[in-house]
Amino acid sequence: MQIPDDVLAELHSLGRRVQRFDEGGKPYLLIADHALPEGCDRRSSTSSLCPQGRDGYPSRLFFSQR
Repeated sequence: MQIPDDVLAELHSLGRRVQRFDEGGKPYLLIADHALPEGCDRRSSTSSLCPQGRDGYPSRLFFSQR
């Protein structure tokens, strides 16, 4: 799956680095230092985005910590 440049640019605004990888035959995007909203215990987190359908959802976002 090719990720459009405008989508990658938007994801770069969330974190310092966005890196693509594949796991289980699906594409993922690792977003390092993902900025979290005000009011969260932490200012940032690392997250992984699966932009394809998975587990009954059209996309999934996984955080490294709760």
